[in-house]
Amino acid sequence: MTAPARVLLVDDDKNLRRVLELQLAEAGHRVDAVASAEDGLERLAGDKYDVVVTDLRMPGMDGLALLDEIKRRDAEAVVVVLTAHGDVDSAVRALKEGAFDFLRKPVAREALLGAVARAANFRALYFAVARQREALHRRYSFERIVGGSPAMQQAFDLMRRAAPANATVLLRGETGTGKDLFARAIHHNSRRADGPFVILNCAAIPETLLESAFFGHEKGAFTGADARRIGCYEEAHKGTLFLDEIGLLGPALQGKLLRVLEGGTLRRVGGTQDLTFDVRLVAATNSPLEEMVADGRFREDLYFRLRVVEIRLPPLRERPEDVPLLVDRLLVELEAPHVRVDPEAAARLRAHPWPGNVREMRNVLERALIVRADEGRITADDLGLGPSPAPLPAVPPPSDALDVIAVPPSGIDIDQVERKLLEIALRACGGNRSHAARFLCLGRHALLYRLRKHGLLPGDESGPPAG
Repeated sequence: MTAPARVLLVDDDKNLRRVLELQLAEAGHRVDAVASAEDGLERLAGDKYDVVVTDLRMPGMDGLALLDEIKRRDAEAVVVVLTAHGDVDSAVRALKEGAFDFLRKPVAREALLGAVARAANFRALYFAVARQREALHRRYSFERIVGGSPAMQQAFDLMRRAAPANATVLLRGETGTGKDLFARAIHHNSRRADGPFVILNCAAIPETLLESAFFGHEKGAFTGADARRIGCYEEAHKGTLFLDEIGLLGPALQGKLLRVLEGGTLRRVGGTQDLTFDVRLVAATNSPLEEMVADGRFREDLYFRLRVVEIRLPPLRERPEDVPLLVDRLLVELEAPHVRVDPEAAARLRAHPWPGNVREMRNVLERALIVRADEGRITADDLGLGPSPAPLPAVPPPSDALDVIAVPPSGIDIDQVERKLLEIALRACGGNRSHAARFLCLGRHALLYRLRKHGLLPGDESGPPAG
């Protein structure tokens, strides 16, 4: 059933105007009826209407001039025009100039009510979509992403620069660091914001099905393919495709993805026709792609094609200064903005290593809100976290630490400096690689990559990283 609408009826024929007004009112609509376009514009200046119904031929300003002025004032206005028999050319012109529909006189009651209902529903749907779009924009605006640390500010700056462009973006970071949020923010702040945002998680689909999920397939392409299916790349036409965990793609799919990125065309599984689509790619991974390239598990040409813009998202343990900001934001999202976190709980939250990053923090706070004994605050006991990790060892810098900073006459050898810093960190942390990674503000994978690069993984300088 159609909801009642505010309708402005404009017609110089007194008898017809009265009949149409009664028919609309009996259907539940609220109607204001006027005899001229000038009176109609006066009403529109003071009131909001869902639908305008106007005759085309009137003395003074005619219906086409009224339509033009209404659209000039409000491009989203919905106007239905009435035209006499034989004046179809004027009705077609009105449609070209933005009228929603036209009705020929004499106007049947069912035709009138149907046209007004369709027009009112169209306007309601338009504004519902506009509200949803605005909500998405607010949700994924740059300001919604929390982080005041230098590493996060650097990531924000790259994201702001990358969003309006059409370049491929590679997001690097551990699980829970916000790669999905960054991908959505890039899309919703790009020129493709009105297009689709499609996600394909390469870790969630068996490798045997990934090709069909990406490219789509034709009917009969394989057993069980009883109908054509479009793939996620085709689905993302005029929008953004987010490939999560791209490091898990097998070699065959890596090659096919590279051909799509370089040529812009794809062929559905079982198809014979090359199809062209306009898609922006944002990829994300927690995999050490450099190591995978070095040992042949990931194509080097695809790696360079993906990292046109590379954004690294630091783990939460490397930006403890952002913890209070994140706690405040997450409590708002969990509809508990007035709940206070007591000092001991705040200290525990700041000291926790957060292996699951922001996603883990959200789960911890959600649990705390459920189990807390005091409705107004969260205590350390409510968090359910284990004891705080031991602080990094407080040791004096090795005697050769200053050698790293000294600038010799021959200049600085960056590789030598990096190797020296790694050796210093390992000695300072008693050989504990997890402590050394924290000591250098690196992720564990990043530390292992650098240790291997400089031959500092004992007994295994070329194989997989040792614990």
